[in-house]
Amino acid sequence: MNQLFLVVILSFCSLAHGRSAFFDTFPILQAEHPTLRMLAQEVELNEIDSPRFKSFIKDMFTTMKRNSGVGLAAPQINFSKKIFVMGGFLTGVKKRVMINPEVEFIGEPDKISREACLSAHEHGPQRVPRYSKVYVSYYDENGQFFEQEFSGYTAIVIQHEYDHLLGKLVIDYDESLYPWIEADNYVEIPYPL
Repeated sequence: MNQLFLVVILSFCSLAHGRSAFFDTFPILQAEHPTLRMLAQEVELNEIDSPRFKSFIKDMFTTMKRNSGVGLAAPQINFSKKIFVMGGFLTGVKKRVMINPEVEFIGEPDKISREACLSAHEHGPQRVPRYSKVYVSYYDENGQFFEQEFSGYTAIVIQHEYDHLLGKLVIDYDESLYPWIEADNYVEIPYPL
């Protein structure tokens, strides 16, 4: 009985301080939270090397994994900065950290992606127009600068997480505005983002 009481007290205290009952994870905000509608701010490059920032990235991956996600943006955990993590074991997406990403969309939206969002559980999966290819410039967790083109599933994950940095959610899209996208260009995303 005393051990159960201790667990309940620890869980309450950790939630009160912005952490979940697991000490290395964060609670995920839901659609009505104002942080999810804010434009995320740039990460100062000198922050990247700090032990606190490294720990934060590790905790983001843990939070994403514990929630069965394939991507997680900082605004989803009430930190309005331009950073997201993605990928991992069995997701088909390489594990990657993108800090201060800038995304250039290639061509026109040509896919309809059915996406679930960790921050929009009650809304269920949404049909979202996406580009097949994107070109991204970003810094990784070591402060190294990259410019890369991505396609397929990885490009869709990047677009979803980048939307979070812009204050946009999957529930904001109206696929009827993209009538030129053919029905056979439909993509099912197997993991929440």
